Amino acid sequence: MEKPRLKRSKFLLLLPFCLFFFVLPASVTHAQTSQEYFELITEYVENIDNIYDGTWTYTLTEEDKFQNETTIRKVDPGKPFLESDVLLAVNGQPPDAADIKEHQRRLRKRIQRRALITSRSEPKTEEERRRRRLEQNGNEKERFLAMLIPESILFIKQEGPLLHLQFKAVEEDREEIFAALLGTLVLDTEREFIQEVHLRNTASFSPFILTEVEAATLSLNFALIDGKPMQQSMHWKLAGQAFIFKNLDGEREVVWTDFVKSKIQPR
Repeated sequence: MEKPRLKRSKFLLLLPFCLFFFVLPASVTHAQTSQEYFELITEYVENIDNIYDGTWTYTLTEEDKFQNETTIRKVDPGKPFLESDVLLAVNGQPPDAADIKEHQRRLRKRIQRRALITSRSEPKTEEERRRRRLEQNGNEKERFLAMLIPESILFIKQEGPLLHLQFKAVEEDREEIFAALLGTLVLDTEREFIQEVHLRNTASFSPFILTEVEAATLSLNFALIDGKPMQQSMHWKLAGQAFIFKNLDGEREVVWTDFVKSKIQPR
């Protein structure tokens, strides 16, 4: 007896579903568990070249969209701190004396914050040492993985090699803030790196007393530079109020370029 054949109309209906499963990379499908996704994310995070580890010089262009001001700075960690971050231009023009004075003031405030951290008593336990490391520069990758909640990672969609995952994060003493945030990761499973980290708020939150953030988004983008994933650009936008009358609204675009590996060792 002849076997019944699948009608052409039914075959055409099934074809898109067949193609969908075949185009997914064999190693990454939405059938994976949250723990498996976390392990994949960890692998990709470790691949990133950390531009803050003290071995990179770079140019930083920052646009304040609310103030209509664009600054360009040259960062070289091999120089003394007050000379390691040089203001090159403001709105396309060389900085004037007031611009340089304000830039130096901000650098001195950063020195004061660092001094406050290092003046604390020496950590006694492994947990205290871990938290101290997360507070210092050069530990962004460790800090991100420590904040990520593995069981919160969920599949959103797959577009060719780009895998979109949802996640939640938490940090000690900032639990209420992180409870209002939801993150998305875009992973390039073909070239094996994180292309984008995106955060947005799902509810208003109060980062400080008498302040309320109503809307917040942050996107951090990476690109392959000489075959290595590196931080390339960041965009953040904020809307809120402080002390009832003060506006917290802001929007900035930051771009990192001209990476050069220095010969100094990370501090």
